[in-house]
Amino acid sequence: VNSQPLLTNQVVFSSGFPFQENLKQSKKLNYTKGNLTMILDKPLIGGYQLGYTNLVHNGMSGGSIINQQGELIGINGLGKFPIFGNPYVYQNGVNIPEKDAEKMSQLSWGITINSIEQFLKN
Repeated sequence: VNSQPLLTNQVVFSSGFPFQENLKQSKKLNYTKGNLTMILDKPLIGGYQLGYTNLVHNGMSGGSIINQQGELIGINGLGKFPIFGNPYVYQNGVNIPEKDAEKMSQLSWGITINSIEQFLKN
């Protein structure tokens, strides 16, 4: 679990087992490298707060997001350019302005490990 503060522009790695062309889950763990570019003050529906440039393929949801020290900082959840609905709504129901949502759609989104820890405590 991360001991470093989350900072924008830090390098992060996301991992998971993407679906292959035949829609079977890969047996090979895939890592992608990118940068953490957005950290929301409050979570979106689904708990997403971490926006990062990594390419997260279908099937990689639930995989780790780690920092350069190898510490777990989050869990993959939402890939770039979602095709169904508008996922850019805060948990309290407030919509994100379209201009901001357009920028957000260019990022993959994850749930912070701190949010997961809080959920597990309740």
